[in-house]
Amino acid sequence: MPNMYQLARVAALVAIFWLPGPSASAQSEAEPQPLPNPYRADQSWSAQLPEGRTWGAPGGLATDRNGNLWVFERCGANTCAGSSTAAILEFDPSGKLLKSFGAGMFVFPHGIFVDRENNVWVTDADGKDGKGHQVVKFSPDGKVLLTLGKAGMAGDGRIPSIAHREWWWRRTATFSWPTAMAEIPIRAL
Repeated sequence: MPNMYQLARVAALVAIFWLPGPSASAQSEAEPQPLPNPYRADQSWSAQLPEGRTWGAPGGLATDRNGNLWVFERCGANTCAGSSTAAILEFDPSGKLLKSFGAGMFVFPHGIFVDRENNVWVTDADGKDGKGHQVVKFSPDGKVLLTLGKAGMAGDGRIPSIAHREWWWRRTATFSWPTAMAEIPIRAL
């Protein structure tokens, strides 16, 4: 059983490390200093959209191995629900539109990722009218290579046991508002 001396030592050590010193309180009262912004807007660059096309809210931006800019945007508005406008746009470094695709496929474009083979992965973060709640992989030319999730069906959050995981992914995999995609080293997808 510990004696009073040992308990007092432990209490003193806890107090020393637990209580903030004067430098901590003085530091919290100081005004934060803004960091300099190392970026500048390039006012000379302008994306060349087709005649009559307007920008919608951008869900995401990515660059490919060729230096081209890929934009996943919300069909000239803040949603693509009910739109037949292409949501995926590829621009060269000068701003010239090279191609667009994905018309009528999405509800709420959110994330875009270009992998090492220049395949384009996008996430549709909402569901309506049998569309959305999916991750879609396209070839650089716009051909659908892979679709993950069930169109328009949000997931319920359940995770299968390890023994049933492969079957679950192939049969019932659903997502609830997927927002981003990333490449992993083991290339599981």
